[in-house]
Parts: sequence; C-alpha cells; structure tokens
Amino acid sequence: MKKCYIFAGGDFDGFFDKIGKDDYVIGADKGYTYIEKIGIKIDTIIGDFDSAQQPDFENKITLKPEKDETDLYAAINFAIKKGYKKIIVYGGLGGRISHTIANIKIMEEFKKKGIDIELKNKNQKLFVIDKNFQEKNK
Repeated sequence: MKKCYIFAGGDFDGFFDKIGKDDYVIGADKGYTYIEKIGIKIDTIIGDFDSAQQPDFENKITLKPEKDETDLYAAINFAIKKGYKKIIVYGGLGGRISHTIANIKIMEEFKKKGIDIELKNKNQKLFVIDKNFQEKNK
C-alpha cells in the first residue's frame, strides 16, 4: 500500500522511515525545512508559512493565516484527496502539549472515516485502533 508521509512543523528528532519511490511526501508549513535538511524529495508543500519562510517551490499550496484548520489538517485532507488512506506524520509529537493533543484528536477523527494516521518519532508511534484492530505476531 502506498503511503503519504507528512512532515509537520512540531518537534522533529531526525527519525523517519524508509520512503519508497511511489510514496508521497508533504511538508506542512515549517515541516518542509526538515525535509530539505535530510534531503528527501518533496512532492508538495502546504501552509500559511507563519512559522517558516515561504519557499520558492513549484508545488506549493499557500493557506490563509485566518483559517479554521491547522496546516497539518490541511495536509492530511490534501493527501486523502490524492487517494492516500495510510498517512505517517513526523513532527506531530512533543513540543507544545496542546499541539500533540490536537494531533491525536485529528487521528481519531480521520480513523472514523477509514484513514489510518500514525504520529511517529524515534521513540514513539501513536495510532488509533477501532473494533476491527487485530494484533499480528511476527
């Protein structure tokens, strides 16, 4: 299954999974700067750029600062419109606890719509389970 990787603007510890050539990479606001530092190909950048300088990038979606959703939320919606149902988010844990809690609530909201989102860093992986969850031993 193809995955979409989103780098959000929160704390980023440098950890990321191996990204396949068919996977999609989005930088959400300041998150694009993390992608540039590690040298991964960026497919799209989305944000209002209130926490980073607006990049000179062809596939950029500029959001209005006065909006009802976060840059990460907009990036997730964009990924879903492109057909992705498996989304991995880096830079969505740590930092301000209010942001982490909001990101967990976002995962819960989208899980109800059949979208699997994981928040990951080097030491943690958060995901939402539902009644269909099955643990498989390797």
